[in-house]
Amino acid sequence: VRELIVRPHWQIDLTRRPEEPAWYGGALAFRVEGTILSNFRPRMGVAAGVGVLLRYNALRWEPFAPYLQAGVGILDLAFDLADQADGLAFSAEVGAGLCYPISPHVSVDAGVRFHHISNANTHLPNGGIDSVQFMLGLAYHLD
Repeated sequence: VRELIVRPHWQIDLTRRPEEPAWYGGALAFRVEGTILSNFRPRMGVAAGVGVLLRYNALRWEPFAPYLQAGVGILDLAFDLADQADGLAFSAEVGAGLCYPISPHVSVDAGVRFHHISNANTHLPNGGIDSVQFMLGLAYHLD
């Protein structure tokens, strides 16, 4: 394990669920996600921030709900790396996964993300940090 990430989120559906979705049918959602990231290698460090994502939930295969998502965010980075300055940083990510309901209000969410962090050349050095993140979590649905 190179890093541990906690990502609390809030999500709202932007489109209505179709009654009888086609094979490609689904719903688009807007997500606000907090990020608390603890890095272990090559040096100990932390980052914290917030991001926004768009998520497309494919609904044809219910109860499973595969999804695709993409988003951007802003972070306060403190990794003490030689090729990436600490301080204000930006993130971009894309991912895919699967949600599976285990009760009327709780679902398991498993996925993978490609995540990039850099400071957009606002200060040097700006080598960027790329990672592939495997995610596993629980979601509580208010509706």
